[in-house]
Amino acid sequence: MKKMKVLFAVSLIILMGCEDWFIKDEEFLKAIPYSGIELRTDDGYFFSKTSNNPEEGKVLFFYRNGAVFGGNYNYETGKLQNPEYLIDDIDNIRFWGTFSVSDNTLKYQFYSIFNGHYWRICEAQCNILNDTTFVRKKIFLLYNGKDVTDDFNTEITFHFRQFSPKPYSTNTFIK
Repeated sequence: MKKMKVLFAVSLIILMGCEDWFIKDEEFLKAIPYSGIELRTDDGYFFSKTSNNPEEGKVLFFYRNGAVFGGNYNYETGKLQNPEYLIDDIDNIRFWGTFSVSDNTLKYQFYSIFNGHYWRICEAQCNILNDTTFVRKKIFLLYNGKDVTDDFNTEITFHFRQFSPKPYSTNTFIK
């Protein structure tokens, strides 16, 4: 019994020291409604090719309420067209973030896994070229501002693609 108490105490100390392994919801910025014209938020998404397959890549939907939804999708199999497939992602916090635009600079948050252990909220900084194109330039950890650009294929260009129906932006994660 004494060994169990010692083991419990040691485990508790280790867990308290490893707070970086856990998502801190308070790090998530509250969404600020977007009313600008620098970036399209109508029926469509922004796409960036991330492999040799031209139909496989990163997708980001931007909403007027300041929310951003996205992930990696393969369009050959029609996953984006299938509402049953998207419902799992829509109900998962790691696919949601917020965004803001100022002086042709787009900043958006997203979750990413680090060291195979824990999720962290990152902030991407992008240059807006026009309302249908932007280039992701830098990525920072939101909680401490650490530049993690080298951990990602960072300088990728996103282009707008028409798409309807756009997934709803209603969720329980963005305030």
